[in-house]
Amino acid sequence: MALEMSPTDTDVYKVSVVGEPASGKSVALGQLVDATREGTVGYEAGKFKNIWAADRETRALVKKFRVKQRADNEGATERAHAAVFDLTEAAQEPPWPLYSGGAQSQGERSYRIAVLDVPGEIFRDTEQRPKNIAESLERFEAWLSQSDGVVFFVPAPHITRAESFEMPSEQLFNILEEKRSGGLPNLRRMVIAVSMFDTLLMPFADAALDIASQPAKVRAILALCLKEVSTQIREMIANAEACGLDLRIIATSSYGFEGKFGCPNLDPDRGQMSPTRLDLFPVATSSIFRYLVPDPFIWAATGADNDFLFPLRELVDW
Repeated sequence: MALEMSPTDTDVYKVSVVGEPASGKSVALGQLVDATREGTVGYEAGKFKNIWAADRETRALVKKFRVKQRADNEGATERAHAAVFDLTEAAQEPPWPLYSGGAQSQGERSYRIAVLDVPGEIFRDTEQRPKNIAESLERFEAWLSQSDGVVFFVPAPHITRAESFEMPSEQLFNILEEKRSGGLPNLRRMVIAVSMFDTLLMPFADAALDIASQPAKVRAILALCLKEVSTQIREMIANAEACGLDLRIIATSSYGFEGKFGCPNLDPDRGQMSPTRLDLFPVATSSIFRYLVPDPFIWAATGADNDFLFPLRELVDW
């Protein structure tokens, strides 16, 4: 699919997504439109005036995940494809009245965000890759060479153990090495999206959403999760800073929390490692609070900051 160019007054940004199979990449992309419109983001209310899918394939993706949440690995991505979104940032008024020589209000700003979704198998070792994904790998490498930002999806249960963190950290180091070697001229931002964050809050039951809504508590939980992989994290930070890259981390969950009760939206009988999402709460008719789903994509593309996008340097001991 060719990327349709937007009007001349719209900035166009490309984002690459990295993550093993079933890490939540495709589900998050499919929910980006609805979650932004619902306001379940870390940005201040009203910051973004509108968002919509910019082409037929992206509209189909949004519709697919609007019908009902998918469980486990159903509907896994089989080929590389671009999801394209048009985002409008609302006009910003200065915090004080205008006066001669003072601050001026900023008009609306439009962005076109193009994200390449790929099968997670392309990030596995060569001997483990299916033979039919060579085209997806080639397209990913070409897309990455033009990307403004990269989002790394790491499931929350994996980020707490060094052996499970090996694959995403290897991919991150590979991209950093390419950047240090003079490649990836547009790349400015990289963010680790800790998906399935709700699974970490199962013990807190109906207090889970309240905890997840407080940046200081989320930051403390992520810092604790990174203890075992702190050596890799410090090396990542040093390499990123040497390349002039901004490296962040954010907690996110496409399945999120049940908004009325505040509990994680998963079946506790299946355990934290393989949650089956509750059929009691279909997205279209429930109060599901999808948790910070658009934020890593918006930040990777535009640099729009909020209190839940933590600089990775601040979460490890030096």
